[in-house]
Amino acid sequence: MSERPEVAQRAMNPFPWSGVLALALLLASAPLVAQEDPAPIQRVRDHAASVLWFVELRFKRQDRTREDRSQDGPQDVESRINPYAEYEASLPLSGVLVDSAGVILVPDPQVPRERVESVTVVSPSGERYPGRLWGLVRHHHGLLVSFDPPEGAAPWAACEFVAPGLEGAPGAFDGTVYLASLGLSGDDPSLLVRGERLHATMVLEGGRVLDGFPDGPDISSHRFMTCWLVYDEAARPLGVTLSPRLWRDPDGRSSWLGAGAVLDERVGFDAVDEALGRAERALLDSACEVEVRFRRDAETEEALSRLGPLVGTTPRGSGQPASRVHLYGLSMGEGRLLVIADLDPVHVRAIERLVVKVPGPEGDPVEVPGRFVGLFARFGGFLVEYAPPEGGAPRAGPPAAASPPDGELLLSLALRHRFGGPDVEKGYTRLDGSARGYRDARYRAVLGSLPEGALLVDLDGAWVGVHTREKRYGRPVNPEEVAMGGYRYRSSPSDPDRLFEWDEVWRQVVSPEGFLEPDVVPQSKEESRRRVWFGVEFQAIGPDLATALKVAGPTRDGRLGLLVDAVYAGSPAARLGVQRGDILLAFGEKDSTPVDLVLPPDYAARSYYRWAWRGGRSGSEPRRLWPERKTFLTELLTRMGAGKAVSLRWLSAGEEKGADLVLEQAPPDYSSAPEVEEEATGLTVKDLTYEVRHVLALADTSPGVVVAKVETGSGAEVGGVRPFELVTAVEREPVADSAAFEAAIAARMAAGRRTTELTVVLLGKSRFVDVTLGRVAGE
Repeated sequence: MSERPEVAQRAMNPFPWSGVLALALLLASAPLVAQEDPAPIQRVRDHAASVLWFVELRFKRQDRTREDRSQDGPQDVESRINPYAEYEASLPLSGVLVDSAGVILVPDPQVPRERVESVTVVSPSGERYPGRLWGLVRHHHGLLVSFDPPEGAAPWAACEFVAPGLEGAPGAFDGTVYLASLGLSGDDPSLLVRGERLHATMVLEGGRVLDGFPDGPDISSHRFMTCWLVYDEAARPLGVTLSPRLWRDPDGRSSWLGAGAVLDERVGFDAVDEALGRAERALLDSACEVEVRFRRDAETEEALSRLGPLVGTTPRGSGQPASRVHLYGLSMGEGRLLVIADLDPVHVRAIERLVVKVPGPEGDPVEVPGRFVGLFARFGGFLVEYAPPEGGAPRAGPPAAASPPDGELLLSLALRHRFGGPDVEKGYTRLDGSARGYRDARYRAVLGSLPEGALLVDLDGAWVGVHTREKRYGRPVNPEEVAMGGYRYRSSPSDPDRLFEWDEVWRQVVSPEGFLEPDVVPQSKEESRRRVWFGVEFQAIGPDLATALKVAGPTRDGRLGLLVDAVYAGSPAARLGVQRGDILLAFGEKDSTPVDLVLPPDYAARSYYRWAWRGGRSGSEPRRLWPERKTFLTELLTRMGAGKAVSLRWLSAGEEKGADLVLEQAPPDYSSAPEVEEEATGLTVKDLTYEVRHVLALADTSPGVVVAKVETGSGAEVGGVRPFELVTAVEREPVADSAAFEAAIAARMAAGRRTTELTVVLLGKSRFVDVTLGRVAGE
């Protein structure tokens, strides 16, 4: 046996599960066996000792030169394999001899074959033989390992299963069974036998029965890769447990009973590889590359950096987000592509252009413009349309498969853009019952984990479904996510990946109306920065201020509520009568629990640093005086969405009030205001917005623009113009907005002027600045 299998087991599981298993089996088996007739117990032992074997797998160390690939793969598989590889220890799998020619059936650990360095088969008497991974059981969770018996050796007896007669009404069989398996005692295999009471624990819709051993071994602990032989009271083998769920259908199919479950259709790995090759060719024939080009600016950089391993186009270690990513869309016919990628709304709004690369008439790729149709609301994917060039377009994918039964072997293909072209990460998985998702939606579960966006195909090449994020569009807002900075993202990292069967996906693709997020479309930089507002400035309360204001009770000692510092004229808050000194308590969406307005303890500090960082360079330069509009409250309301009917609770003069309102988009603020880059002066200027006018006490009709940026070495910098000052006039003529400023400078340039006079205002103090223009018309 392995020199240190227990070390690897501890490395894989922080808790010493192997010791717990052995102890539980020892304690549980002794009294039960003692109460049973020793004759069947002995017969079970004799039979199990001749058919139960061990298989040991040793793994290669991870190839660091292909670390980029492992970033996309299922990480739990790597986390299970790596400790064994690092400790040079074996993973023991207990199994049963099902063919006297040398074939052993073990529970399928679903590890990549390329990571397996060697296979060793250990007989019941301890002889060791070199083995090989032969194939899989098609309809059950079994792996087949073969080995060559030594010449002249007496043939071993394969396990033969009897038909238990459990067909018919659920629960027809209710009696004693015996369980036998191999365990490890140090380095030596030991036979474990115990008696159990088998009964039907649950009858599902359609007559399916989930069988259980209520006092028996934890079958769900299949991470130990232990299979249990099940015997009847006559010590005849009924079946073998290969997966944690023991089920049987009215039609006679079962996950563990009889030869049908154990010796079902065998599929050699050569056949698996051939099927993967066919599925890969079909996938590549029906897919085409979609290049997504994003806007690059400070507002979208953080969001783009979170695209992660989905795209993999950013140079490793560069620390820079990708301005363009390469994805692949599946052809749905008629110039329509389904892209399985979990883009967030903030990514979509930053899209500048889509380029679709389709096969041309001569076979070479042809680039055509694509149109973003919409982001799916229930799963991670989006729809793209394009005009196919004459004579060239990918063909639609294969037909959809009927919903496969539990245990079915499925192929997994994840298409990625690597090294300048398509690369398919291939593997396999199995269906394993069903589960409940968002809003109680039932879906088919898969065993193990899969890469994001994996396409699942059956052995016949039919598409079964896609494995991607289940989104919770429309769920109530979580204020903790908002407070911690996750307010940009509709989906949460806790949202699970799951299988979406192809017929479900197809229905949404061919008739996408009602399945897309209605407010998520590519936007200009200014549009993407617009937010939903209430129209107030606020601060945290805290226990001392709550006591001073005599609101400690309703504000939970100052932990709940936003103290209003200012109310903007014409805002929803002003129309409701909210005043300075009021305390906002909660916003509630219709038919949902109100969201308490609770700031995190360090919110003020984080807001300050964000404000200071955006305020400009240190030193004598002026700082921005107006507050940033991306706050906890505006992002909370933006997450709820413009047009959403909500209710508000707030305190005014110690009295709690309530009102209903419809959320609305804020007017342009400093971050979203129109701006002009005027090259002749070297100034980038923005329109005056409501919060700038409020802080500077400017009337709505006051002229001027805000200096957003001053180019180094420009005439404006030489003249002393600095960021966040106001330019109110050009040559003593007032400028109403950034467009008027640009037109005034253009008129001076057209007249051949080399300098111009700007009226610059800072904190109410005006000065005149002569600015040399960067170029003169006609030069």
